[in-house]
Amino acid sequence: MHREVLSFSASDGFELQCYRWSPDTPPVAVVHIAHGMGEHAGRYDQVASALVAQGYEVVAQDHRGHGGSAEADGLGDFGPGGWDRVVADQHELIEHTRQRRAGAPVVLLGHSMGASLVQHYLWCYDDGLAAVVLSGTPGFSTGFGRLIADWVARYEGWRHGPSVPSERLAEMLFGNANESFEGDVGSEWLTRDDAHVRLYADDPLCGFILRPGSLVSYLSGARLTRKRSNVARIPTALPIYMFSGGDDPVHAEGKNIARLLKAYRKAGLSVTQRMYPGGRHEMFNEINRDEVLSDLISWLQRALQLPA
Repeated sequence: MHREVLSFSASDGFELQCYRWSPDTPPVAVVHIAHGMGEHAGRYDQVASALVAQGYEVVAQDHRGHGGSAEADGLGDFGPGGWDRVVADQHELIEHTRQRRAGAPVVLLGHSMGASLVQHYLWCYDDGLAAVVLSGTPGFSTGFGRLIADWVARYEGWRHGPSVPSERLAEMLFGNANESFEGDVGSEWLTRDDAHVRLYADDPLCGFILRPGSLVSYLSGARLTRKRSNVARIPTALPIYMFSGGDDPVHAEGKNIARLLKAYRKAGLSVTQRMYPGGRHEMFNEINRDEVLSDLISWLQRALQLPA
């Protein structure tokens, strides 16, 4: 396996830090990974290694305001263009892959905020993805919940500035996430694996939330993604795999996922859904991660119609 850290120049001149994991032979497909809020693409080494062992190439970027793509003191700040620009980055990277790996099927996998990015991408770009995977998706939340989050983010942006970190927002979004779980680290809601909880907590590039202006932009995108007319634009033949932990606080005890599933299936989309009992938010870092990865690889093999 070859692992590279690269710089990708977006169309607006912004430099994104990217990772690429490649097999020794031409890949059977290329999997693009979109990471979640408050983390970075470097955390997906284990996922990439498992996929490369099956012949896939894996590409992942640090989103703007995250990891090596963040400006100095800019963690959580998407910068000019906001959420739309982050989604456009994903499209440009995939187009770059199509040029470099002509003919190879392309899969887009997103975790958490990255799953929201995938859901947004699907109605914005009809560019022939072979399959998509949603890990730990927030689903479709209620209009009231989104309204409150949007109002608080706008207020905090007005009060302190759109690019100034907000403790109020952090408390509102994730203040109660850990209340159902034992442990003194504060990140136990992510996984039952204590070692990974500690790794996340000790990583200086993890654990932050979006700045107020960026959060407003993200929520605006989520509102558009819920629109029935936009869901109707997603190709019905596209295979979609959605999986989450049963105890993940992000999906509101499955209610938000149920809304997403209902909307997608009503639109005629082909969705395979898996809920892992007892699992938390980061199933790729859970105590049963080998099972999760095995299930993903098996689904990809069927969806892409690869030989056994």
